[in-house]
Amino acid sequence: MSSRFRSIFRLTREPSGFTRSSAFASGLALTAAQREAVGCTALLGVLYTLIGAGCVRLGWLSVASLVLGLLVFICGSLLVARALPEHHRPVLPSATPHARYGAANCITQFRLMLVSLLFGHFVQAQLLSTAGWFLVGFVLLAAMLDALDGAMARAQRLSSALGARFDMEVDAFFILVLALLCWQLNKASAWIILAGALRYGFVAAAWRWLWLSAPLPPSRRRQSLCVVQIVALIVCLAPAVEPPLSALVAGLSLLLLAASFGIDIRWLALRRGSNGASNDYA
Repeated sequence: MSSRFRSIFRLTREPSGFTRSSAFASGLALTAAQREAVGCTALLGVLYTLIGAGCVRLGWLSVASLVLGLLVFICGSLLVARALPEHHRPVLPSATPHARYGAANCITQFRLMLVSLLFGHFVQAQLLSTAGWFLVGFVLLAAMLDALDGAMARAQRLSSALGARFDMEVDAFFILVLALLCWQLNKASAWIILAGALRYGFVAAAWRWLWLSAPLPPSRRRQSLCVVQIVALIVCLAPAVEPPLSALVAGLSLLLLAASFGIDIRWLALRRGSNGASNDYA
């Protein structure tokens, strides 16, 4: 995890002589990519409301939970839109920012909308006990879309550090929500929440121990175990999978994920204070 990513969601700096009032008056407060992002947020917000209203009608979601999930989606979307002028660019820092928001980011944002809706369900997860296989199909849709956004970004030549970070954060949020649902639906005990908390604990620790914020090389192992964790939690949510089997599946996947974090932490610890990077990484 690179320290340069820490600034992805910070407020962009305003050039000399620029004021908020002048930007508002001139109508130039948003870039073209930001306008596309806001438009995508509005459309997905409407879709969220329609799906959520159906869930409320079926008794799977309360109005308060619906509003909570919507607020999470809007806040996440606005943070991404705010970061676009500074970070929505090719990998080279000196490159010109992309002029378009891109279909890939729209797909990732659609996944954020689905996960936010699931987060709303977590607050009253017992209402989902009647959803059964519909819930499994819903989370499967959110998981399968993860295979599309990266390919779409490369196809449109709109890959960026922001897009990669956006995708990673949605994955982390997805794992956390799945773990919370497994706990609330009694598929596993509260320890399963660690599956979603590991990522956020790692980020929090990096603020205390700066060497943890050093960049990690790309890793197939890390990517594969992320997929394994998501699949395992979805399997646990299936109505046919009950304890103790669901707890066994969840526990094994958590051990694998924890081991992956351990490998990364050890690699960073061995290179603490070193500017060089080694190739001996799995």
